[in-house]
Formats: sequence, C-alpha cells, structure tokens
Amino acid sequence: LCFLRMQAALAACTSRSEASGLRVEAVSGYDKGKSTQTKYAFAYNMRFSNVGTRAIRVLGRQYDFREGSGALASQVRAGQPEAAGVVGFTPLLHPGESFEFGSGVVLGSPCGSVTGRFLVMVEPELAREDAALHEQMQQAELMLRFVYFKGLDTEQFHVPLGQLRFDAGV
Repeated sequence: LCFLRMQAALAACTSRSEASGLRVEAVSGYDKGKSTQTKYAFAYNMRFSNVGTRAIRVLGRQYDFREGSGALASQVRAGQPEAAGVVGFTPLLHPGESFEFGSGVVLGSPCGSVTGRFLVMVEPELAREDAALHEQMQQAELMLRFVYFKGLDTEQFHVPLGQLRFDAGV
C-alpha cells in the first residue's frame, strides 16, 4: 500500500502533452544534496518524441517557474537569449525519434511548478544549394542557428508544456 501511495505522489511530478506530432514528457525530482534550509533544488528531465509523420525541429522554449504559493519565481521568455534552443540544442526529430535532456531550478519553497511552451518548426525540404547552407547552419552558434531556423519560410507552431510539479516531499 505504501508503494502505491508513493507511485501516486510521483505521478503528480510528471507531465505529458502532445500537439502537432510532438509529445513532451517530463518528470521532476528533489535534489537534497544541492538544497539548503531556504533554497530547494530540483532536477527535471524532458523527452521530446516525434509521434507524427513529418520531420520537426525544436527551436526554443518559454517557461514560468512558480513557487508553491503561486508567485512567479523566474521566467524564460521569448526574445531572451535563454529561450533559444533547449540546453544548447535545436534538435531535429524525424518520425519515431526522441531527444532527452535534463536541467534544474532552485526555488525558495519546497514545492512549486513550471509551465510553458516550445517553439517547433516543420523541417523544410530544400534544393541542393539551400540544403548545403542549412547543413552548415545546424553547426552554427546557438543564437545564429536559432535566428536562421526561425526565419525560414516553413510552418512553425507551439507545443505546450503541461504543468510539471516540484515537491521536496516526493
């Protein structure tokens, strides 16, 4: 019975959303070793999975981190350098492929949450000369890469990050 209660508590610290062929799954955990009596460190892992039929690329993110009270703790907003890519990458996902990453946040309370969204584009089919430049841009510095991809004439859309809870008691 205790095991089942722990599973229910852990489930509350997960998130899953899906839109336009991209599934976003996330899980959070408390990092006691990096926490103090007034600062609570949390790690989170995310997985992007292309469950659609088109190649897509994750370009950027927007996050609202909130304390347990609901007060805004920090943000990553569109237009900020931190919004470009995810942990330095602009992952290209062909149908059936996934990309995983981990990160963290420090809050002033033992509970909190994050919500947000990801900017995604459909990978374009390019002529040979354009494809060579596109290949080069995949290796460019993150901000240059972000601006290049965002400026392409291809479908772009947002995929929500469902609320991911942080809880030092789990």
